[in-house]
Amino acid sequence: MPDYFSVDYEINDWMSRENQPSKILSMIPWWRLFGIYNTFGYNVRLIEEVEGLPDMVFTANAGLVYKNKFIPSNFYHAERRGEREHFKNFFQESGYEIVNLPPDVFFEGQGDALWISENKLLLGYGRRTSEAVIEHLKAIMPDCEIIPIKMVHEPTAEKPKEFYHLDTVLCHLPMTNTFLVYPGALSPEAMETIRSLGETIEAAYPEAEKLICNSVAIGKYILMPIGETSRFVELLNERGYKVFLIEMSEFLKAGGAVRCLSFFY
Repeated sequence: MPDYFSVDYEINDWMSRENQPSKILSMIPWWRLFGIYNTFGYNVRLIEEVEGLPDMVFTANAGLVYKNKFIPSNFYHAERRGEREHFKNFFQESGYEIVNLPPDVFFEGQGDALWISENKLLLGYGRRTSEAVIEHLKAIMPDCEIIPIKMVHEPTAEKPKEFYHLDTVLCHLPMTNTFLVYPGALSPEAMETIRSLGETIEAAYPEAEKLICNSVAIGKYILMPIGETSRFVELLNERGYKVFLIEMSEFLKAGGAVRCLSFFY
């Protein structure tokens, strides 16, 4: 719940302390998202946000669940490291075994770790998550295939923003094995890998900047942030999807949207 959500620091290119989100306007889409998940039958659990940790609302970055294990994130930026113990305690109290990564190995949870099947995980690295985490995750999850996806950043005047997590540029739609993806944030080799795994619907920069790929797929339903969406909605409708557009402008001020607000396990 975004009780303490604000922009207190600037650790991504969407953030500006001069452009503060409205607490009231951020509550409305948050509760709408909560209601949608309940309607679809999810057992939604809430973790209380902690004062002084405004980005804790972006629960996708808490860590990663594998069977009965919880792997807490090692946050890249010092401003977010205080979140770790709260997420760790939440899962420990829920009965999960805590598996800690070495402190010098950065990992930002489901922000960079995307399950595309029961035992196949895409792992984004190169921005907030260390490449070194790949071998650690292979040891923790020996029966899973971990597919490295390298993120890159080559800013230009026309494309200035750095996409910092894999979930800001990639969304998997299991029903048709389709990927919503912004190629400009991934290495050529990473894009070749994505295209080999399924169909792609590729975003242009103006679409990606509105975090259109930071969506959630639930069967034939797509929860997508309002933005540069008209082309995507048409393409998704053609493939049998129904798109729910959700106002995410307040969360966009901190560089997050639908997927960032959701932790699945």
